[in-house]
Amino acid sequence: MPIGSFEVRTELKTKVEYWRWRYRDPQLGCIRRTTAVLTEQEAASYPEAERIEGSMVLREVDDGAGANTDVCSDESSATT
Repeated sequence: MPIGSFEVRTELKTKVEYWRWRYRDPQLGCIRRTTAVLTEQEAASYPEAERIEGSMVLREVDDGAGANTDVCSDESSATT
């Protein structure tokens, strides 16, 4: 194996914006902020979600990675 050789990856990458969000807590009525960065689609579950200015992280993801990127789900952790 030659020294300094590497494999060239030819998969296409998609750039995805992740943000921290502020939203109104429906039970308490106060404004809260997410601790993790979320996509706009993920933040849609928070009431009145608004992007926090300056918190954007731009990530490259594989196009072939699939829609489900959950680390742990109930179906995958269940044992029979």
